[in-house]
Amino acid sequence: MGYGLEQIATSKYSNALLCKIHNKLISSGIDKSSGQFRKEQVFIGKLAVVTNVEQYIPTSPLYLNSAMRDLEGFIQGKDSYDAIIKAALAHYQFETIHPFMTGNGRIGRILSYLILSGMKVLTCPILCISQYLYANKVEYIDRMERLHQIYKYEQWIKFFIQAIIFAAADSAERIKKWLIIREATHKKIIGCGKTIKAIDKTLDVIELYPIIDVNTLAEKTGISYNTAAATLKLLSDLGIVHQSNKLERNRDYANTEFLKCFVGDILSL
Repeated sequence: MGYGLEQIATSKYSNALLCKIHNKLISSGIDKSSGQFRKEQVFIGKLAVVTNVEQYIPTSPLYLNSAMRDLEGFIQGKDSYDAIIKAALAHYQFETIHPFMTGNGRIGRILSYLILSGMKVLTCPILCISQYLYANKVEYIDRMERLHQIYKYEQWIKFFIQAIIFAAADSAERIKKWLIIREATHKKIIGCGKTIKAIDKTLDVIELYPIIDVNTLAEKTGISYNTAAATLKLLSDLGIVHQSNKLERNRDYANTEFLKCFVGDILSL
């Protein structure tokens, strides 16, 4: 099954884990070296368009493995750094190294979560800084560039903390909204007059896997294939999930309200 949310939530950071996540996130059709550190020199020229700074040249492939081992040692090391400050410094260093050919932005944001999770600040994957960083992209790049040029750590850390504060407040509001939706879902199921085996576990699973097939539901809940198929059919009839592909067999079902709440209105079902 690869790395789902629950595997990431309980995994200790390592470079090997980061490569596994990259391999899962970036298909080999997009990046032939998916899941591996790059072996070519890359140049980041888009910074000049956004901020008028000079083209940035990330770490040479000759020193990349050594730099990533140093980063791994820093993240795993026992020290007195506050968790958020450590995440801020590691995020900056990761993006400076730019270890993959593609997907460094996404992996860098996941890295921040892995550090906060590993230091027990978070116990589940409910914090996403992507929205803040995207909305403040010019400032984000400018802060990192200033740190690279004149070592202004304080301004970068303050910016990163603001991203965490925004993400935490946003997550809290989305969770409150979801709890209301989840309660309404329970009532809809109870009111339908049919019994769903292991209903609480089923709802937990379709939150961890908001796009799911029958086999995955059966595996994760411990119910039979036929029961899982009937469950998804009933949830679909009740409008709780919707088929997200057009296949007659091997159907995928999307937990639409969950996705709208936490991701946005991205599905046209």
